[in-house]
Amino acid sequence: MALPPPANSPLTAYVKVGPVVLGCLLVSSPAWTEGNFTSPISHANNGFGSRTWTDLNTDGATNRARITGCTSVASIGIYKDHQWPIPDEKVGGIAATCDAWVTYAAGTKGDIHFTIKSGAGSTGTFSGTSKVEY
Repeated sequence: MALPPPANSPLTAYVKVGPVVLGCLLVSSPAWTEGNFTSPISHANNGFGSRTWTDLNTDGATNRARITGCTSVASIGIYKDHQWPIPDEKVGGIAATCDAWVTYAAGTKGDIHFTIKSGAGSTGTFSGTSKVEY
């Protein structure tokens, strides 16, 4: 049978402080995203559409997209896909991105994509890296 450590033992301090530290770490941990991906974009024009991802909305994380390393500042819109002939539904504001996040509506479920709306031009010279967290 093991005896408890003496009251002034360093082990007693660890036993008392350990659960507090663990609790703080659990409370301060960031929300886990359901999914994410990074994809290169090269030689794009206005109207370029990203790959589509499926957001099941199983988490509490912020849904967002951005383009980094842009050759120019472009604006993107985020859309929920609908079967043709119904137009896709805009779920995220059309906003400028080049290292800035553009969010889309919390609680959105379904197949989602973004489209470059402006800033890329029509000469096929826009490049960058897209990052999506959902």
